[in-house]
Amino acid sequence: MTDQSQPRAVSLADIRDQALVLLDRYEESAGISPADDYDDVPRVHPMAEAKFMLACVELAESGAMSRVVTRRRVCASLDRLREMNVSEDSGTASWGLGFPYRNLPASEPFAITTAMVLSALHRAEHAPWHGRAGRHLLAPLRDLPG
Repeated sequence: MTDQSQPRAVSLADIRDQALVLLDRYEESAGISPADDYDDVPRVHPMAEAKFMLACVELAESGAMSRVVTRRRVCASLDRLREMNVSEDSGTASWGLGFPYRNLPASEPFAITTAMVLSALHRAEHAPWHGRAGRHLLAPLRDLPG
């Protein structure tokens, strides 16, 4: 009988394959997360998008995900993030939760969410896998004030 209380030995290939399955599921859902204790409406969450983008970049940099798949996923994520920009000022960007929380409106920007998204955008823009052909990915966000 196998002791189920102990983790089994796994290979790096097993870990890679499971990570790719999770990213496949996220992509198939178009980034829409199910309802949870904080939000009863399934929706795209900017922080989840940032984590998705970072995972794609990390896997591409390690060679575990092709450049074509990575570019497709990052572009789709960028489109969703552009739609979720809650900044009311032209030429700026910020992201929030996307739903009302603690008497704050859904459009309220959150510093931690914005920081996570900007970190992911920075990593995607400076990832060596995209080269000159992929530099256009973040062009619309380059004009934002630094």
